[in-house]
Amino acid sequence: MKKYLILLALILGFAACTDNSPLVRNTIELPLPNANKIVVKLMFHNGSISDPEGKEGLTYMTANLITQGGTREMSYNDIQDALYPMAAGYFSSVDKEVTIFTFSFHQDFSEDFYPIMRDIILTPSFEESDFNRVKLNQQNYVDQVIRASSDEEYSKKALEDLLFRRTNYQHMKQGKSESVKNLSLQDVKDHYAGYFTQNNLWIGIAGNYTSGFISRLQSDMQKLPAGKLKLLPRIMPLVRPFLPASL
Repeated sequence: MKKYLILLALILGFAACTDNSPLVRNTIELPLPNANKIVVKLMFHNGSISDPEGKEGLTYMTANLITQGGTREMSYNDIQDALYPMAAGYFSSVDKEVTIFTFSFHQDFSEDFYPIMRDIILTPSFEESDFNRVKLNQQNYVDQVIRASSDEEYSKKALEDLLFRRTNYQHMKQGKSESVKNLSLQDVKDHYAGYFTQNNLWIGIAGNYTSGFISRLQSDMQKLPAGKLKLLPRIMPLVRPFLPASL
């Protein structure tokens, strides 16, 4: 399955980096007739650079609340119980410019898993209890984990902060200590409605799937709000380069 994930990630990554690719809903397929797995990736063009000033970490929290919360029909615990016999799974990943939701499941369970996958994206419940749990974990990460768990990773974040100084690429995707404290459930709901839209979406699918499956997925994703096309902001140059005084 790792092979499918890598291939699909490379294809989606190439699409994201292609300058002449419009940021509209599109579908990239990788049929693998001999595979027994199906992997679906939903890539939205709204990474951490979409975070409003003072609310850094909002995109990361929104994505995590979608994948670590329930839907209109099922609680988070109900979803986990339903997935256990299917050996299916899903997760979100947030980068500077994109947010990706990955779903993997056996082809024999495609009909059982599909409604869960659809509802996770289209009708997240955004329950207060789920929000508090996700926010607590994110707050703990920016306050404690990143500082104590790995000197190497912490150094990377410091370098990133320096390289992207005075741009909206500067902050960690998880946000800042004060900004995470300021995030509310309404912020998450508004961000979801404004940025997780069909105009910002690319669909990727790999494995042994049917044409009916991909058609249904395309049709259902059109139920997302149309929204406005969110263009990636330009990186502004530093006002003053950070150079040694002797240079």
